[in-house]
Amino acid sequence: MPNPKKEKGAVPFENTRPCESHASQFSATASNPVFPQPNSIREAALRALVTGPIRQSGFQRSWRLAAYVRFLKDDGWAIRSREVAENGRVVAEYVLDLQDAATASAAARFRARGVPA
Repeated sequence: MPNPKKEKGAVPFENTRPCESHASQFSATASNPVFPQPNSIREAALRALVTGPIRQSGFQRSWRLAAYVRFLKDDGWAIRSREVAENGRVVAEYVLDLQDAATASAAARFRARGVPA
């Protein structure tokens, strides 16, 4: 039986969808952000982002801020980053993208929950 994916002219990945772990990369702005588990490092990262821009040097809960920012992005949070100079090095600074309606709404709900700093 011939393999249609190997035939000349076949379109790769036709009729396929991204796996669950990558689906949020394609639909993050279309869905509501997911709130992290209470008392988790992910929640601490979101709490820091809700208060304003954050860099690794200001995030004492973990030395892996970039990883937790990625997890939050995968959970639907719109987060922007830029490179800034700090102590003679270039580091990333992260901020919630409040121009994204779903992120702005979820951030307001997160603040309203009264999560302690």
